[in-house]
Amino acid sequence: FGKLEPLFGSSVLYSSSSSCFEQEREVAPFLHEEMKKVFLSYLVVGGMPEAVARFIETKNVMDAVHVQNRIRFLYQQDVLKYAQTNQRIRIQEVFLLFLPSLINRIIVSF
Repeated sequence: FGKLEPLFGSSVLYSSSSSCFEQEREVAPFLHEEMKKVFLSYLVVGGMPEAVARFIETKNVMDAVHVQNRIRFLYQQDVLKYAQTNQRIRIQEVFLLFLPSLINRIIVSF
């Protein structure tokens, strides 16, 4: 739980929520709303360490998304580098068509 503290953006929010967690009691509704915002940010930012670090640094989700996109592009280039020639077109199709459509279908609602 302690590793999430930088994502909370507030030591008060973190300490209040961790206290409730440790004591197994409900959090106040306003605290719950703030925790949902933090969780949503975490879902968008994802688990890429560089993207998480950028989000913590700037508190801007779009900065983290730019890092994610750059990493995905580098991953695509790396995969293509090792693919056989006859597989490259199909791999490009997956990266250019399939992955963005999956990302666009992810809907998070609270």
